[in-house]
Amino acid sequence: MKTLSYIIAALLVSVSPLSAGGGHVYTLLIHDSDQAFNVTIQRNEYMKVLNFTQSGGTTPVFDPSTGGFVVTYGAIVLYQGANGLPGATILNAVALSTSTQVPHEDTYIAGPAVVYIAPVSGAVLALSYFRGSN
Repeated sequence: MKTLSYIIAALLVSVSPLSAGGGHVYTLLIHDSDQAFNVTIQRNEYMKVLNFTQSGGTTPVFDPSTGGFVVTYGAIVLYQGANGLPGATILNAVALSTSTQVPHEDTYIAGPAVVYIAPVSGAVLALSYFRGSN
């Protein structure tokens, strides 16, 4: 009986950190042929961006509206508040390169909000994020 109580206590202790966090880690790839990624963060929820990178799509392309060449990087755009308000770009993707090291900075998004990521022509965007509740 004593051994059974030790086993039950060990199971409770090992499972309790999983339920305390109340969140999940997600990873997704957004290809240039995919639809835009939308996720709604409800009130009392948050999203922590762990990684946001871009592979490819860094070749300069002529932009007729400006008359110059531009390189498009993936961006996380945040929409909060009333409909019709412009979104705010909160994070740009980091281009994958063997010669560049970019320091990691945590980015938290608190709800209510809508997170929007559009695909980039010729590129694959990789996003890893944690989503939890307050």
